[in-house]
Amino acid sequence: MKFNDIDLSNWHESDVWTDDLWLIQSREKSGKHENIYHGNFVPQVAYQLISRYTKKGETVLDPFCGSGTSLFECEK
Repeated sequence: MKFNDIDLSNWHESDVWTDDLWLIQSREKSGKHENIYHGNFVPQVAYQLISRYTKKGETVLDPFCGSGTSLFECEK
């Protein structure tokens, strides 16, 4: 079963990080991420998890949906 839409033959060209440790230099502030509420998590983490474990068109459940970080990353 395939969990995502990543082309494994060209995985090194995708924007999915393959390192064991994700070092995020700064929080992404583009698009809808206003960074007003500091309790939300870094958008890059949501993007990486959604890219790895979902396919385009699938539903992502975010039961807390605080500031909308997951929603924004799904939309992107």
